[in-house]
Amino acid sequence: PNDEDDGEVSCLARSSMHWNLIRLAKVILDRNAERETMEEMHLYTASFDVRGMQVLLERLTVLVATLEMEDRTTMVSLEEIQQLRLAFAEGLMRAFVAENANKKMAYNNNKLPRVSATGIC
Repeated sequence: PNDEDDGEVSCLARSSMHWNLIRLAKVILDRNAERETMEEMHLYTASFDVRGMQVLLERLTVLVATLEMEDRTTMVSLEEIQQLRLAFAEGLMRAFVAENANKKMAYNNNKLPRVSATGIC
């Protein structure tokens, strides 16, 4: 079985902390984006991996749906929700780019000729 395709997304934090954790994740992603623009070298790094971003996106989707169903949309502004969605989408993009860069680097390292030290005295 392919573990990348199987399973479910879950969050073990208390539900009362989810908005705070979502906002904290956005701050981390914003700082990561600022750091990328300041650096001249384009190192493919991401603050969260793909699975982490999936959890954040899933939690955001559920929290927004819950707010809409309970008609508590005044708790969080629509502008903040849009900013969160944009930051998480960019974070997911960076996570995919970093993951693909790591896979490419691993693939290229495996293509290097192997040097054997057997027979050397």
